[in-house]
Amino acid sequence: MCGRYTLITPEKVLAERFSVDTIPPWSPRYNLAPSQEGLIVRRMTTAPERSAARLRWGLVPRWAHEGARLPTMINARSETAAEKPAFRDPFRHRRCLVLADGFIEWSRRTGEKMPYLFEMVDGRPFAMAGLWDRWKSKPGTDADGEALETFTILTISANTVLEPYHDRMPVILDEESSEAWLDPYLVVPGPLTKLLTPFSNHGIQARPISPRVNNIRHDDPSCLETPPRTKERPPAPSQLDLDI
Repeated sequence: MCGRYTLITPEKVLAERFSVDTIPPWSPRYNLAPSQEGLIVRRMTTAPERSAARLRWGLVPRWAHEGARLPTMINARSETAAEKPAFRDPFRHRRCLVLADGFIEWSRRTGEKMPYLFEMVDGRPFAMAGLWDRWKSKPGTDADGEALETFTILTISANTVLEPYHDRMPVILDEESSEAWLDPYLVVPGPLTKLLTPFSNHGIQARPISPRVNNIRHDDPSCLETPPRTKERPPAPSQLDLDI
């Protein structure tokens, strides 16, 4: 499961790294949580060039019934996403890269539930495999035809770096896999599923960070500071959704 991540890389660096002309206005996020906006890159048959957009984290399928509590699926299991009703159509036609430079998991290795930041050894930003969808309310309702674009992050079995902390990790795509994942004309699940594998053990590292990230209202550089040794038990993070 991936329930928090970071994106503090400057916009210019993101644009160059992910081959887009412009990045929507973006402020550094040290503790990005579900239901908040994240930055994604996508391609569509109607607009085949890469483009970046801000979408809400927590996928709402386009067929979700209005009036009921809309589902917010923050993660999708890569092994089954191509067949799950909520993800089947986006898997074929609405894939994206979720931009990040770190993601957060919690561990009880010391008896306490402590947060750890997983990031690239060289500090570069990376792309997590995602799916997006557009839900639209019916005309004449309170929202009156308003569209809502949302995304989910695909997960896979953890590599050996992640295993001591969690049994799942986000799918991280290299440049070649990213290009194939964004291809709007590739709609066959088989070749797409082959792109979804655990990331190399050699390029990623973990370090403890402040328990301040347990509270989604905290979103500043101190969230990512390595805490001093303490016996105080931090509050457990809230879980808004599960890996489906």
